[in-house]
Amino acid sequence: MGNASFWWERFVAWLIDVIIVDVVLSIFLSIIGFIGFLGGPPFGAVFNIASWFPFFGFNGIVIFFYWMFMDVANGESIGKMIMRIKVTRIDGFPISMGQAAVESLGKAFFPILVLDCLLGWILFPKKRQRLFTYLSQTIVLKVT
Repeated sequence: MGNASFWWERFVAWLIDVIIVDVVLSIFLSIIGFIGFLGGPPFGAVFNIASWFPFFGFNGIVIFFYWMFMDVANGESIGKMIMRIKVTRIDGFPISMGQAAVESLGKAFFPILVLDCLLGWILFPKKRQRLFTYLSQTIVLKVT
């Protein structure tokens, strides 16, 4: 492992993940919607998922779980793999499910993300931690 990753590397990894999850989710929901259309009104009405999560959005829920499971499984999402960065505990060991949940919460939902980044930039500029990476006792490192 290397030093703490730069903010721009983490942003690019975040953006890659958001785009990938959004494309896959859109394709999946389109297929389900088409099946619902063929199945009639009761089946089709169930898949109006976006209205179930008015504040955070269904995409935020999905990407939260994506990041949580990917970071626990191997410390990196697809975006992190491409950017060659990895999340670990402060002591260098793999993160737990609880740590991954806290760390992912801060970046999955836009209203929280803004506060998470602003407070991280102000409070932890040298460690390059967001507020939720600090709270989860994790850090994102450059893979060497």
